[in-house]
Amino acid sequence: MTLQLEERPAIGYRWGGFVARRRWAVLGAWIVLIVLGGLSTPLLNSALQSPDFTVHNADSARASELTTKHFPQLGDGQGVIVFDSPTLSADSPEFRSAVTDAVEQARSAQGVGNVVGPFDALGGQISDDRHAALAVVALTGTPSERAITARKLQDDLTATNHPNMTVGLTGIAALQNDLVDIEIGDITKAEAIGIPVALLILVFALGAVVAAALPIGVGLAGLALTTGLLFLLSGVTSINVLTVSIASMIGIGIGIDYAMFIVSRFREELARGRGVTDAIGIAMSTTGKTVVASGLIVTIALGSLVVIDAPIFRGIALGVGISIVSTMLVALTFLPPLLAVLGPKVNRWALPARFRPAEVTNTTETSRWARWAHLVMARPVLFGVGATLVLLVGAAPLTSMSLGIDMGMAYLDKTPSGAAAQTVSTKFAPGALAPLTVVSTDGARNVDQLAAQIARDDRVASSFVQRADGQALIVVISETATDSPETSELVAQLRRQAGSDYAVGGPAAEFLDLSDEINAKLPAVIGFVLIV
Repeated sequence: MTLQLEERPAIGYRWGGFVARRRWAVLGAWIVLIVLGGLSTPLLNSALQSPDFTVHNADSARASELTTKHFPQLGDGQGVIVFDSPTLSADSPEFRSAVTDAVEQARSAQGVGNVVGPFDALGGQISDDRHAALAVVALTGTPSERAITARKLQDDLTATNHPNMTVGLTGIAALQNDLVDIEIGDITKAEAIGIPVALLILVFALGAVVAAALPIGVGLAGLALTTGLLFLLSGVTSINVLTVSIASMIGIGIGIDYAMFIVSRFREELARGRGVTDAIGIAMSTTGKTVVASGLIVTIALGSLVVIDAPIFRGIALGVGISIVSTMLVALTFLPPLLAVLGPKVNRWALPARFRPAEVTNTTETSRWARWAHLVMARPVLFGVGATLVLLVGAAPLTSMSLGIDMGMAYLDKTPSGAAAQTVSTKFAPGALAPLTVVSTDGARNVDQLAAQIARDDRVASSFVQRADGQALIVVISETATDSPETSELVAQLRRQAGSDYAVGGPAAEFLDLSDEINAKLPAVIGFVLIV
């Protein structure tokens, strides 16, 4: 006599049946989590910070450390208060009164170090037409702390009314604050436009409105869970708007994909006559397994970003990883009970039969997609070589790609910091927003000779030397914008001129160091992803 052991169902099948039988309890728990995640959205938005473009152990980081140590009066970053009037001259009592009020406000603000007004001894802070002036504000603290200080100071300056005069704060911190506000609004607009478009495409892809709504629901539920988790993390680490933007975009896209695969397989099994619970189990043991593998592989591959020694990329890896895991959990635990509740109703509000996909019309083997698949599989070498050539042609621009940082100035012209920056660019020098610093690393050797050499450069609007603790610092104001290729070239030239005795810092130097770090580590990132 032969004993036959009954084959044990796959874990995915058992999981699908488990959540299907407990559909209402699981859905209730998920609804609570989704609501809490949704309620945390404004809280997360208020906690978002500007991106940190620094690179650990880079030349710009060393310059920042030396400047903070030997020249604390310059602060950790610079803000610029801009005074502009079409009618008042800098010599008029009204103009001087507005300058005095704003400078005193800045000096009394928390997080502000030294403030140099336009009528102080430094010079060069009043425009040639004498209708605009600058006050230089030294901001102290980390990038996130400087952003908070800049926002508070900007609000205080804007609240003070000066007739016939515009007073505003600009500089890297202020500009990034306004850019964060714009990006938060743009994320909401993009979702408001993109989700209805995605729903329309899904209706034609899946052939039924109810089936199409499920992937959208999964994507939004994953976004809500991601938002809640990122808000909790914002209490222990900085979360920037770039991380949230990328995490939202990738999370919704992957959520729609994962859910569409599972819904398609579920409907295919229903079309074959399976029961609802059985169809869910089969979908989870096949497509669900693919979802788990895909989510884990992508999350692990994101870990390759940590080799780039910059906080911004580590933040992106964390945020997007959380988004992918959240979306995967939603697809595996929220979608199955939804399918169990709907059952055959998933096919409601269907398109006419000729527009429905093959898996719900029993024509899978004769559909044009099936014929195309058989054609490709019959000639693997031909299609493989052709696809490889297409990919190589598409990747060809990578060999000459030049990386850089765009501060988004074109989108800030209607913001207080953007308008003030435009005044600086037109009436002074664009580099006044964020000067470069050349700081000695071990004594002030040859500083006067180096300063004279720098001053002769046509790309330099002005420069001056400061000395303290036996060290020297050259402040360099460029004729070009901080995020321009010309300023990056100037930074590289300054480093060649200064040699190892000096470190070159400032936002433009940070941008260049980040680009160099990306270029240096990109092969390692790609290699890790391919291995995974």
